[in-house]
Amino acid sequence: MWRSPGNTELSVWKQIRVGMLSLVFKLGWKAISRDQSAVRYESSVHERRAPFPHWYLNAIAVDPPFQGKGYASRLLRPMLARIDKEHLPCYLETENEKNLPIYEHYQFKVVHDAIIPGTAVRQWAMLREKSP
Repeated sequence: MWRSPGNTELSVWKQIRVGMLSLVFKLGWKAISRDQSAVRYESSVHERRAPFPHWYLNAIAVDPPFQGKGYASRLLRPMLARIDKEHLPCYLETENEKNLPIYEHYQFKVVHDAIIPGTAVRQWAMLREKSP
């Protein structure tokens, strides 16, 4: 899911609109509260590492049986071409170290590498500079 420049923040209202409220009932308030703490941390890193207009790749996934067959490229290439035409940078986060070479292939560079506070989850923030 891509978020356009100026629309990179996932507000509480947006979370409710996309179904977060139903998760409260399924997972419980404690789990949601813990998740929101991680989201706040991620947002603060995002704001520090990309304090300028940019596209944000919030999520991309390929089902394991289909990985390594070019599907990620098919999902990324058209949008990255558009972003290049707009001469804008692109930002993302990943918690899977195996994803780093995939994103690096598309000129993303690690700009932050840390354990999310209160968790055992390591996260990498990556930035793809704007095209000349």
